Parts: sequence; C-alpha cells; structure tokens
Amino acid sequence: DGRTYSTQQLVSAIGKSDKVSDECSKYATTVITLSNKYNTDPLLVTAIMAQESSCNVGTRDSSKGCAGLMQICSFDLCTNIGTENEIRTNYQKNIECGVKIFKDKFSTSSRSFQCGNIDHIYKDWSYAVRGYVGWGCDDFHVNYVMSVNDRYEDLKSNV
Repeated sequence: DGRTYSTQQLVSAIGKSDKVSDECSKYATTVITLSNKYNTDPLLVTAIMAQESSCNVGTRDSSKGCAGLMQICSFDLCTNIGTENEIRTNYQKNIECGVKIFKDKFSTSSRSFQCGNIDHIYKDWSYAVRGYVGWGCDDFHVNYVMSVNDRYEDLKSNV
C-alpha cells in the first residue's frame, strides 16, 4: 500500500539520510506525485532510485542499455508513458516508467527463490523490489532487496 508523505517530509528524510544522496531531493515532487498516482510508498521509490542511479539523472548502464534515474531497460512496458527516447531523456517519464514497472511487480503471494543453498522468500513489496531488478542468482541480484530495504528503513527513520 502506498504511504502518503509531503514533498517536504521526503526532502527532509533525504537530507538526514546517510544512505541516500542529497541529489534525490531534486526529484521529490515528481516521486511524491507518481507514488500517489500508482499507490506506492515514495520512500521505497526513492530507495530504488538511489540504488539504481544514486539519483544521477545521466546514469547509463552501457552493458544492458538501461538508462536514467530508475535504470529502465524494458521500455516496452511503458509505451503508454512515452517513447524509448523520452523515457531515456525525460526524468519525469523515467521515474514514472520505473514506478509503473515496480507497481506491476507487486504481488500479495509469496515466492520462494533458491540461489545456491539459500532459500529467499519474497512477499508483497519485497517481491516487487526483487521483480524490479530481476531474478538472477549473482551477488548483485541477491543483495539488491537488502540494499534497497536498508535505504528505505533509513529514510523511514528520518521522516
């Protein structure tokens, strides 16, 4: 479920955080607006954006072709938001595409996912975060949910 925060609360939480770049505050109004539109928690959206790009609007992953604040790779999932070029270059469209993909990954069912000898169980928003990054078993994918959650909890403690 989406939580409601004001832009000022989000900016304040970002400013007090030691896990989220102050750069993220530039996008607080957009994050609040789109989190309300898609009924997602703006602190969690900010945590994903910080994890994906450190809130650097020009971030590109040349190996996978991902782009922008939310590191969008699957542009076809957002054709109703804009063209691939628009999503790559317009930060509002990039954030909206990311929030839409994230919301679309949400599931109230749980998923047990085994990587090596470790069985990970994802449910609700952790399922959406894991779905956002993908289901690979390398260290990057396995640690992604934990890293995003650390940022999220830090933001929550600073609201």
